[in-house]
Amino acid sequence: TGEGRLKVLICAEAPGGTEDEQNEQLVGDAGQFFRKLLSERGLDLDKDFWKTNSVSCRTFVKKGRFEKNRSPTRKELKLCRQHYLDFIDTNKPKFIWLMGKSAIESYYMDKFSDEDGTNLTPSRWRALCIPDSYSNAWVVPIFHPSFAMRNEHDDLTLSQYNRDLDFAISYLDKEPPVFYNPYDKVKIIKDFASVKEFLKDLIANPAKEFAFDYETTGLKPFNKGHKIASVSYCSSEDKAFAFPLQHPTFTIPQQKILCNLWIEVLQNKSKKVAANLKFEDVWSQRILGTPVSHWESCTMNATHILDNRGSFSGLKFQSYIRWGVDDYDKTTRQYLQSKKGSEFNRVLESPLNELLLYNGIDSLLTLKLHHEQMNEMTDRQKEANQFFKEGLIALADIQMNGIPANRKYYVETDEEIEGIMFALIKELLASEEAALFKE
Repeated sequence: TGEGRLKVLICAEAPGGTEDEQNEQLVGDAGQFFRKLLSERGLDLDKDFWKTNSVSCRTFVKKGRFEKNRSPTRKELKLCRQHYLDFIDTNKPKFIWLMGKSAIESYYMDKFSDEDGTNLTPSRWRALCIPDSYSNAWVVPIFHPSFAMRNEHDDLTLSQYNRDLDFAISYLDKEPPVFYNPYDKVKIIKDFASVKEFLKDLIANPAKEFAFDYETTGLKPFNKGHKIASVSYCSSEDKAFAFPLQHPTFTIPQQKILCNLWIEVLQNKSKKVAANLKFEDVWSQRILGTPVSHWESCTMNATHILDNRGSFSGLKFQSYIRWGVDDYDKTTRQYLQSKKGSEFNRVLESPLNELLLYNGIDSLLTLKLHHEQMNEMTDRQKEANQFFKEGLIALADIQMNGIPANRKYYVETDEEIEGIMFALIKELLASEEAALFKE
């Protein structure tokens, strides 16, 4: 329903009792609350917007004579989502507001799905204006107005909801998204002579800074037999290079020559960037026998400093919410997951071209993200980024070397503290307050 004058589609969760009776979205208590907030901002829900729900029918449970609304199940969301996807295809909205967890879960279940929906909560997705390649629209997830209505007398919650609503409205004049295409910016180098020549050139002409990324045979390099299957290198947002390293496409002597050349690159004075600094540093130390010199930044760490919400700092998530780059690991994902009960994955079985393309996109997006993060950070945040970067390097060294510990001291101290705690608990439970509480 709605006239959609602003070409904004609002997708709410499920119809409540009033919506079910009147056959219209957002006319119940939460809807009236939302209408009031929009009206205060000069907007009319029925005239300026299109309205839909993530499920078409009311979902509820019966408790005696009463009916209580419940959240839609994943199955219900799957069955109903095509209704509004068809509407999107036909009407081409400029903006899609996803209001509440069910709406977010419905829209993103095939991109960022998990069984319990923990990665699809409003807390993770709020206050973002996301370029969406499926709809060619901007997607703005926000909490459902029922959340704000239930907390109407909580100044902090209501203030946050109003800020999020103002954020969504502030983008209504934004031009349609222009999508960043990383696929044509990766150069794959597969023959030994070309890789060798490429690495020698990097040594002779070191870049001011570069991002790099490893594809490896597992998450941790400490078991015998682990290898760095491929490496990607990117010193410009326009071009990344990806090549095999310890991959069966090369002989063992060839692998050793390339590893020695790559070690020289890691030790030069170029500033280095990675999406997960500690991972690349530990693998370099363990497999190649060298730490990485002149670390500049870790984009995962920098994301935490800019926005410390949960499940937010991964490169793929950041690439999607910033540039709409979606699902570029779909052909390699199955090979990068460790076998059940094993420390090893099947990366060496992955088609080489697909592996190198994926690897190259990783370093390309890492450098692009790094540049945007440095532009977004205040001077104080940059100080924090450097401080925590040093901590990550220290943690990488600790993971390699361990921490010397006097086990006898810790066992004795643990027993001593446990005795003190037991005495304190006994004293507390025997206190007058405990007796009164029990009564």
